[in-house]
Amino acid sequence: MRIQNERDFFSGAGLTSIAAIMWYQVSALSLTQGTSLGSGGLPKLSAIILALYGLYFVFRGITKSGERIGKLPYVGMAALAASVAVFALGLEPLGAAISGVLAAGLAGFAAPDRRFKELMIFPLIVCAGCLLLFVYFLGIPLPIWPST
Repeated sequence: MRIQNERDFFSGAGLTSIAAIMWYQVSALSLTQGTSLGSGGLPKLSAIILALYGLYFVFRGITKSGERIGKLPYVGMAALAASVAVFALGLEPLGAAISGVLAAGLAGFAAPDRRFKELMIFPLIVCAGCLLLFVYFLGIPLPIWPST
C-alpha cells in the first residue's frame, strides 16, 4: 500500500482519530431513551459521520494521486498554541477583555502575511464582538476585567 495523496490521507487519519476519541468519551451515554434519542444520540451519530468522512479521505489518499504535505509552519502552530494557552490561563486573573485581546493578537502571528497595523486593530474588534455576543447577548458569566 502506497500513499499517493499525503494531504488527504493524513487529514482523514486525523478526522478518524478524533471520531474514535469522541466515541470513547461518550460511550457510556445511551443512544436511545425509549422511542427518542438519548443523551448520547447526537454525539455518537456525529462521531460515526466524522469517522466515515475521515475514512473516505484515507481511502482517497491511497487511491488518487495528489500533493505532498511539504514543510509544516511551526511558527504559526506555536503562535496558535500560545494564543490558546494565554486565553485559558489568563481568563481568570486578567479577565476576558485583556486575555482575549492578547490571545487574538498572538493568533495573528500565525499568518505569514501579517501586518503590524492589523495586529493592533483586529484583536480589539474581535474581542469587543466576542464580549458583546457572549456576555451581553447570551448572558454567559465571564469575568470581563481583572478581579481585584
